[in-house]
Amino acid sequence: PIDLEAMGHNSLEYVHTVLQAIELTMADREGYFGDPLFVDVPIEGLLSKEFASERREAMTPQKAFGEMPVPGNAWAYQEGSGSVYNFKAEAHSPKPAGLGDNLLVGGQDTSYLTVVDKQGNAISLTPSDFPLTPMVPGTGINLGNRMTQFRLDPEHPAALEPGKRPRLTPNPGMVLKDGEFFMSFGTPGADMQAQAMVQVFLNIAVFGMDPQEAVSVPRFYSRNFPDSFSPHDYFPGLINIEQSLYREIGEELKDMGYDVEPVEDWDNIMGSVCAIIVDPATGKLYGGADPREVSQAEGR
Repeated sequence: PIDLEAMGHNSLEYVHTVLQAIELTMADREGYFGDPLFVDVPIEGLLSKEFASERREAMTPQKAFGEMPVPGNAWAYQEGSGSVYNFKAEAHSPKPAGLGDNLLVGGQDTSYLTVVDKQGNAISLTPSDFPLTPMVPGTGINLGNRMTQFRLDPEHPAALEPGKRPRLTPNPGMVLKDGEFFMSFGTPGADMQAQAMVQVFLNIAVFGMDPQEAVSVPRFYSRNFPDSFSPHDYFPGLINIEQSLYREIGEELKDMGYDVEPVEDWDNIMGSVCAIIVDPATGKLYGGADPREVSQAEGR
């Protein structure tokens, strides 16, 4: 029901609308996401169009949320019942954010790779944790450090428990169109991964960009939720935005109530999305490689 194309790419209205969709989704992630072998997760409800409609009603045109919004009631849209985590902002001791706080915990250790062959087989991978973690000699297997993404609040759906999988940020993706493979894409970048990917997807699906343009144009990054990595820092209302876009709409975003912190164009904090799409009519493949990291697209 929201006409993003009519708003114009990276217009003030568009950026605000997509930011609010991201922040509502991150609130639901905080409220529900955990290992489904340990936690009742209302997956059907979270993915239902009715729940999406309810969440759209929570949007606030012309005004930022400020603090992270509360999760929606996903249990209302599927059989059964369960709990939702009650996020307490004061427990995260919000503090002023500077660029030094933007660095990923422990440094940068994630890559992305996608391959599509002439038969149409595709793979999408976001390998991570190396070289920051040790490798088992002779195996090529490195020991992960993802327990830093557990929470120590026992009520949190991603709380630490023996045998439980942590909630992870690696987010390799694929898109189907009319039931057929359309795109494979992904990026490094912690909590920016899903945000960068949804912006690239909209660039292609809504605005008709080719993959290279779609991964190269300026991006924005909401930080209005607890970071997935320990110590789970929380910066209420903060967004990062690339400098060229900041010059166009940065002051207006501040007027809406956002805490806006610009970064240089093509700063790798904004992710580094690589993508391959297939033209359904011809079967021809098109690739794009993000200039924010050392990356390349290659065809044979």
